Amino acid sequence: MYDYDLLIIGAGPAGIFTALEMNRLAPEKKVLVVDSGSSIDHRACPARTSGQCAHCKTCSIMNGWAGAGAFSDGKLSLSEEVGGNLTDYLPVDTVRQLIHYADEIYLQFGAPKKIYGKSDKFAEELAYEAHKENIQLIPCPVRHMGTEYSFEVLRAMYQYLAACPNFTFWEHTTAETLLVEEGTVQGAWLTNSKGERKLVRAPYVIAAPGRGGADWLHGIAQQNGLSTKNNAVDIGVRVEVPNAVMDRLTTHLYEAKLVYYSDTFENKVRTFCMNPGGIVSEEHYDGEGGGIAVVNGHSYADEDKRTENRSRRSRFSRRSLRLAAFSCFSSLRDSETADASAALPLRAPLLFRFSRSSARSPRRRLRPLRLEPLPSKRVMLSSSER
Repeated sequence: MYDYDLLIIGAGPAGIFTALEMNRLAPEKKVLVVDSGSSIDHRACPARTSGQCAHCKTCSIMNGWAGAGAFSDGKLSLSEEVGGNLTDYLPVDTVRQLIHYADEIYLQFGAPKKIYGKSDKFAEELAYEAHKENIQLIPCPVRHMGTEYSFEVLRAMYQYLAACPNFTFWEHTTAETLLVEEGTVQGAWLTNSKGERKLVRAPYVIAAPGRGGADWLHGIAQQNGLSTKNNAVDIGVRVEVPNAVMDRLTTHLYEAKLVYYSDTFENKVRTFCMNPGGIVSEEHYDGEGGGIAVVNGHSYADEDKRTENRSRRSRFSRRSLRLAAFSCFSSLRDSETADASAALPLRAPLLFRFSRSSARSPRRRLRPLRLEPLPSKRVMLSSSER
């Protein structure tokens, strides 16, 4: 006897779109979605008012209905050349059809119709100029919802599903392990916020825990003899400059995706996550030894809410240019474990600044300002990732 026809673990984009598709194809089927965070209307981050992370047991920025996307910039990259490797598994034409199909669903729930960089002559001119410097511009139409409207679109999806009689969402609920009988998944053991365990049986289970649940998913795979493969690790550096520096690119493309291969070792460097008139936000991932803290960027669609691209929480002059980078890879704590997993102290961001007068030659006056290390934070990296 099954409790539900489909159990979905994780209420991020994969989980949400699975529920929407199930409702379209078989609305009579009973669907349960569980997530470690809150429903979208109950998600609230204390740092948004206090300006300081409270290290909540479950991060409301990262967990809950819609995952990190609920408070993201809301950029939809409408090209198979960006955001993953789907074309390794499906024909290009099929991938393009699926991207269009998913985009139409966003539109149905209120996403803005404007698309940046579509058949734009400026993109052709920029690609030509970039090629002279051995830089490749990846052509990619972008639909920008904005941080405020992205939240509303994802809320509309929740409200639509919540009104369906056969849809159920359990917040603050985590999956401990899958129930496997005779080589077939038959459900999962779940735990709610009170610590109560419950077995939910379902003939179909979709595990979509997102980045925050990657370790759990890896453990489940190991328990069931499934092999896994890690994607490449990208080290991101967030650079914050006045809008005037980037307006020429972002006005037409919103986000210019540029790729450069260094001459020495052919290392790939790319630009991503541009946030015109945006702000820098802090994100936390749970993990052994305290987890990891990183930065992200947001940008509002409403022009009145946009900034001059200067961090509102910065202690520096508005006239300065600032570059924030993470020093996770600055030094090994246990250098003797070079052939095994190594623990790196997760330090606070390194902040650099240089005045307008030195903007033409910043290297001569670039001054590092180290903040205090975050207490009890560790990030574990395998030797292959270093």
